[in-house]
This record gives sequence, structure tokens and C-alpha cells, in this order.
Amino acid sequence: MTQQEPTDSNPVLRWRYVLGRFAEAKLPCSMTLEQQRMEQALDFLYGQEYQGRGVRGQSGQPSG
Repeated sequence: MTQQEPTDSNPVLRWRYVLGRFAEAKLPCSMTLEQQRMEQALDFLYGQEYQGRGVRGQSGQPSG
């Protein structure tokens, strides 16, 4: 991995990381391949955490 400018300099990108695929339509931004991979990894990790708590299901909808 190469040293790059911190991603926190782009607030839209930061929100995309936090909100994941659910923000794709509302917060469009061009992402490098590395940024796309980070978004996918974070989405996976957040999904695992929330699914374990029963907060949201596979489709992103609340489970229960």
C-alpha cells in the first residue's frame, strides 16, 4: 500500500465509509480502487457487527 493523502480530507468520502452502500445514491463520489475496497471492507465489518446484534438483516432491513 502506498502513502497517500489522508482520506479524511474529503468529508463526502468519510460519510460514504460510515454509511456504506446505503449512501451510494445520495452521496455520489468518485473513488479509487483502494477506496472502493476500503468501503467494501467497512461495509462487511459493520454488517457483521449489526447482524450479530440483530439490528439489520442481509438486505439492510431491520431483522425480527
